[in-house]
Amino acid sequence: MAIPGVLALFLLLTSLTDLSRGLGVFDFKRVAQGVVLLLIFLIAGTRPGIRREFGRQARRMPRLAVVAVGLAMLLGLISALRHPHPAYGLAEIAILALSVCGIFVVAACRRIAGKRFDPLVLAVLVLLGLGVAAQEFSGLLANWALDREFSYQQMLIRFAHPRFYNQLQSWTLPLLAAIPFVFGSVSHRRGLAVVCIGLQWLILIASGGRGAFLAITISLVAIAFLVRKSRQGWFRLHVIGFILGAACYGAVVLAHSALAPAGGEFVQQSVARPLMHSTGRTHLWSLALKDAKSHPWLGAGPARFNCEGSARLPAHPHNFPLRLAAEWGIPAAILILAVCLWICLKLLRWLWSAQLAPTGPGRKQPEALDSLLVAAILAAALHACVSGVLMMPASQVAAVLVCGWLLGRQPSAGDARAQRRAAGLMACLVVALIAVALNVFNMNEIRHMEARVGALAAAGPAQPRYWQYGRSCRYEYAGGSEVMAGD
Repeated sequence: MAIPGVLALFLLLTSLTDLSRGLGVFDFKRVAQGVVLLLIFLIAGTRPGIRREFGRQARRMPRLAVVAVGLAMLLGLISALRHPHPAYGLAEIAILALSVCGIFVVAACRRIAGKRFDPLVLAVLVLLGLGVAAQEFSGLLANWALDREFSYQQMLIRFAHPRFYNQLQSWTLPLLAAIPFVFGSVSHRRGLAVVCIGLQWLILIASGGRGAFLAITISLVAIAFLVRKSRQGWFRLHVIGFILGAACYGAVVLAHSALAPAGGEFVQQSVARPLMHSTGRTHLWSLALKDAKSHPWLGAGPARFNCEGSARLPAHPHNFPLRLAAEWGIPAAILILAVCLWICLKLLRWLWSAQLAPTGPGRKQPEALDSLLVAAILAAALHACVSGVLMMPASQVAAVLVCGWLLGRQPSAGDARAQRRAAGLMACLVVALIAVALNVFNMNEIRHMEARVGALAAAGPAQPRYWQYGRSCRYEYAGGSEVMAGD
């Protein structure tokens, strides 16, 4: 239980506190992410049971899918190594590879721990949601007491940008309806689920998270359609929770109009934002397509989106498929997206067919938690097509936790081939070495943080990529020092 506990505590602590004000919330999360990934692989490597189960879970991936992902990673490595300073690109590839391996580690922990796993992780997610909600209410009260206008820019959420929390909500909000199914379906626990869901919808609406709003809504409706037999309990909770959140938002707006200065920023930046307006994302997508057309086979290079363009634009295209095509090349993008699509279709087919089939040996009908985990993964996947969900440290850790949680709950095809201890240990050691290299890179980067921030300050506002101020492709490396490259 140590491994899921470490991942869950990362999400809880880094989202509620500033543990290192000198680095800032985003950069501290990136450093802590490397430490956490290293820690879970070291724990897995020292536990023979987890090592063996890790091997079993990894072997559940078809050989063709493993080859496709491996080939895509190889293309990404080649693309990064073409450039004189590939460290940022290699670091991003390392994080993706470690995250994929981390999913199998978490799945192994779920298989070993059984149902004891579920309440631990869900309890942390509940505390996370309640803690963020408490912070936001205190921010509202403080602004009203000071007679100040309130908008998403004054929110107290501990992210580099308040709306980055919406990306984490795509992974976590759907799971809050599992409270009565994990802790026992009694009235006060159903009430707790409704309150937690309502508070999260309140934050999402108030912050104007349109991508998360659409992604979560579409995923919940789609999964509810697929699992008609078991949807009544959890889907009703989500509907009531959304109504509660919308009602709370209305109450906040009324209080805001009475207690805050005249104006309309709060409403204009939340529900008044048009859902279908791209806010410049289509321009970013066109830049990504331009890079993909210019470098179709290997891309412009990992972490090198729009390197020839303005430094004032975001450092990623807010679209995961286009990011892969632009930076890794079209072949790598097709390979990774094909595997992702295969996994999604397999999960959806399992939900559809398992609920219709009679139970029996080796067959397991999907429970409410299974449906909600699939809904969370689908919501994050949809959100990743219009945002940087798979770019941000908290979202990447959430992906490891939620995807591994679902995989570990899936029925196993059997353990006919026992995992060799030497093979399991070797796999954990190799992955741990990659994590060590990532942490060494992070620590070395931190030493140059002041120079990096100073150089970027003169170039205008910088959007997060690997670091908060990490537009890596716009640096010149001379004598070991880093200076901003000219436009």
